[in-house]
Amino acid sequence: MLLIRPVLASIFLVISVSLVMGYFSFSQYVLIQTSIALVLIIGIKILLKIIEEITQPFLNTHSFTLRKVSKTTGVPERTIVQGATLTSGIAQLLVLVLGGLLIVSLWSGDSDRLLSTLADTLTSFKIGNLTISFSAILQALTVFIGLLFAWKMMQRWVKTKLIANLPLESGLKDSLDILFGYGGIILACLMSFSSLGISLDNLAVIAGALSVGIGFGLQSIVNNFVSGLILLAERPIKIGDWIVVGSDEGHVRKIKVRSTEIETFDKATVIIPNSTLISGNVKNWMHNNVQGRAKIKFKITPDSDPEQVKEILLTCAKKHPKVMKDPMPTVYFVDIDGGSLVLELSFLVANVDLSYTIRSELRLAIAKAFRDESIKFA
Repeated sequence: MLLIRPVLASIFLVISVSLVMGYFSFSQYVLIQTSIALVLIIGIKILLKIIEEITQPFLNTHSFTLRKVSKTTGVPERTIVQGATLTSGIAQLLVLVLGGLLIVSLWSGDSDRLLSTLADTLTSFKIGNLTISFSAILQALTVFIGLLFAWKMMQRWVKTKLIANLPLESGLKDSLDILFGYGGIILACLMSFSSLGISLDNLAVIAGALSVGIGFGLQSIVNNFVSGLILLAERPIKIGDWIVVGSDEGHVRKIKVRSTEIETFDKATVIIPNSTLISGNVKNWMHNNVQGRAKIKFKITPDSDPEQVKEILLTCAKKHPKVMKDPMPTVYFVDIDGGSLVLELSFLVANVDLSYTIRSELRLAIAKAFRDESIKFA
């Protein structure tokens, strides 16, 4: 606005001087062109304001509209905010560029040619032998967003109404839900390409170009992507499993295309590339079932009676309600360490997730029994 005022004052001065000097046609031309330019500027400001008002509800993290759309579609709020920001920026940039070109064309000596070139550019452009129009791009974006939105709605229904009622374990249900979501993204992409007029031959060219990119540094991304699909298909690791990968140990919370998230017992999140889970060594405590073996070692003084200690350990284990009775708990005399006697209590638990709690409770019970029998730890 600060620049418009002096420019308008200068134009008004030029028109006034031209009228005084008798250049009526020139004065009329400047007045008409200036009026049209002002209308275009006002139109540009109105369009920018409209874009801002449309996208504003999706940019405010406390907006009811944002929360409602996120809940309905299942798309995270952060993703919606990022998409709205990008869409708003692109739309405003296009309005400014196109409006600026139209204003410049008013004062251009070859305005017809400029407008014709601009119209051709807006109508279509060529990439090699492929001709793509902006209307086709808009149509493809509409198809992609519409299909993705509809698929998300369908995925939510399938997850809550169909998959939830199937007689399947929770890990398989999660895998089916994730694969169904990926299928929707692939379908939306293919339909969008079809709207652009890209045939399978052109897709083959694009795939060839991507293969070159893969050869130059995308191997790890593709490797993780394929590994993610293998994890979802073969299901050696499922959501909720207790796994150990190197020094990291915790429960699987999410299996994504590129990586898998595990939550440690300290409530920290560890992100592990899928290729590591496929090609590396992974201990899965809950692969076939949730049963697991737990062990507790004790060091006692050399003057203690090992047979008496063994009976105490077995009695405490058998009394615990969460220790499996079939097979029965066992006690092993495993070592003599510096004169101390080392015994190990081994038992099965019905749910390995409870092994830490059960071992703690058994230690407390055994410590009390040792104290009652005057048995000392080494």
